[in-house]
Amino acid sequence: MSLVSLSGIFGNAASGMRSAQAQLDIVARNVSNAGTAGYTRKEAPLQTLVADSNAYGVTPGEVTRSVSRSLLQELRAGESIAAQLAVSEDFLAKLELSFGTPGDESSIATAVGKIGDAFRDLINEPNSSTLQQQVLQRAKNFATAANALSETIQGLRSDADSLIASATETFNVTVRELAELNRSIAGLRGLGKSTADLED
Repeated sequence: MSLVSLSGIFGNAASGMRSAQAQLDIVARNVSNAGTAGYTRKEAPLQTLVADSNAYGVTPGEVTRSVSRSLLQELRAGESIAAQLAVSEDFLAKLELSFGTPGDESSIATAVGKIGDAFRDLINEPNSSTLQQQVLQRAKNFATAANALSETIQGLRSDADSLIASATETFNVTVRELAELNRSIAGLRGLGKSTADLED
């Protein structure tokens, strides 16, 4: 066996060992980051090294993310809908509490019912000062309940405005961070380096 062919065998073996080490490093990263939020499994397919139509070893290709873009889009859409429903549920629950439950003495429905009853009684005895006072008192009770409901609604509106302002600020910060990441990714691509970690 010539020294040239022996050198080729050693070269092939060395490239195979380097490639195997690189593959093990990627596997180790995948295992250690399995529970890390936002991390995606990485792959680096082996590529054959060719010179003068002859294979002389292997090398790991560019490290890429193993992720389904369509599933990722569906996940993000689902998270967005879930967040929207959670906020709506929170606001509607607070509004429901301010209305009160039917039969609850402090509910707006009870106040409306009582003022209606008082007016019906007054129709039967329009000259009764007691019933007149009862109508006035129940009208005041209704007005108090209506004012409390109005204040609750205004408070919820103010809370919503604050949440929108906070979400807008968070969105703006995220957009700036994404723009910086995109510049870094473009720079690495220009150098022919892997952008998988930055894409995560």
